[in-house]
Amino acid sequence: AEGSDEEHWCAGTDVTPGSTQVRVVMQRAGRVAGKVLLDEGFKSEGFMLNLAPDQSKEPGANSWGTSISADGSFEFGRVPPGAYRVEVRLSGSSGAALISLDGVVVLAGEDCVDPRLAPLDARGKLRVLRIRAVNERGQPHEHFQVFEQLASGEQEQFWANTSEIVIPVRATPSDLLVTMEGCLSVPLAKVTADCEVQLVPGPLVRIQLSGVGALPPGHVLMVGLSPASDAFPSGNGPSAEADASGLVHFNASLTGPCTVTLVMYVQEENASYGTWVHLDNPQVVVGSSGGTQSFVIPVNARNIEESIAQLAKQRQ
Repeated sequence: AEGSDEEHWCAGTDVTPGSTQVRVVMQRAGRVAGKVLLDEGFKSEGFMLNLAPDQSKEPGANSWGTSISADGSFEFGRVPPGAYRVEVRLSGSSGAALISLDGVVVLAGEDCVDPRLAPLDARGKLRVLRIRAVNERGQPHEHFQVFEQLASGEQEQFWANTSEIVIPVRATPSDLLVTMEGCLSVPLAKVTADCEVQLVPGPLVRIQLSGVGALPPGHVLMVGLSPASDAFPSGNGPSAEADASGLVHFNASLTGPCTVTLVMYVQEENASYGTWVHLDNPQVVVGSSGGTQSFVIPVNARNIEESIAQLAKQRQ
C-alpha cells in the first residue's frame, strides 16, 4: 500500500480470484469540524451529528455519526473527499433532522472551511415538555410512552420509566399521543405547555383465530390491533401471543374501527424470525363500553402454510 498512514483512506478494491499481488493506493483524507449552539438547559449528549455522502452521486453510500462535546464542538476525521450533507439530530431519533446542510465539500488533505459549520445554530428549534401520567384515582402511572407527530409525517417515540417524562419537542405546537399497555391511548392536539394525562384501562377484547390448526414446534402467532385508518401513530395498539387454541385476550388501547394483525414467529437459540400472516377479513370495531368484546377471525390455512414456508427460507 502506498501512503498508508492514519490521515489517508482507501476505497474498496475489487480483487480478481487467483491474484497474487494487489496494489492499493491510499488517498489523503479531509476533516469536517464545527460547533453546535444549543438552548440553555439542553445537554449535548442528547444530540448527534450525521455526515452523509451526496446520494445523487454515491447512491447507497454509508453515513457516519458522531457525538457533540460538552462545549458544542464536533469533528469527523479521515473523511474521503467528496460532497456531503451535515445533519444535527436528536440522539436515537428517526425523525427529521433539526438542521440539514447540503453541499458541504471535503477536499483531500484539507480541513473543510464551510462557514455554515461554525456554528450550526439549533437554538429555538426545540422546547421541553413535561408529561405526567396518572390513573383514574390520580395515582401516578409509570412505564408509559409518548409519540410526537412530526410535520414530515414521521414520528418520535419517547419512553418513561417514572410517572413523568421530560421530552424535547419541536418549537411549534405538538400533536402527541400518550400510551400505556392495557390503557386507552390519549391524543393531545397542539400541546404548548406541560400537562397531566389520565390513563384508564381499555375495554377487554377477546379474539379467537379459527382455522389455524397445529403449528410446527417453536412457531407462535402474535395477534395485535392497529388503527383501521391512518391514525397516528400507525401500528400502535396492543398485542399478545395466541394460545394453542388460537385464543388471545388483552385490554385494547384504542376503540373504533381497528385492523387485526397476525405475525408468525419462531425463536431459535441465537436468533428470532417473523413474518406477517395475511388475513382475508381483519376488520373489527372495538366499542368503548365495558365488558368483554369477542371477535372471531377466520384464518386461511393456505396463508398459514405460506408463512411457515417463508420462515423456513429465512432460517436457511
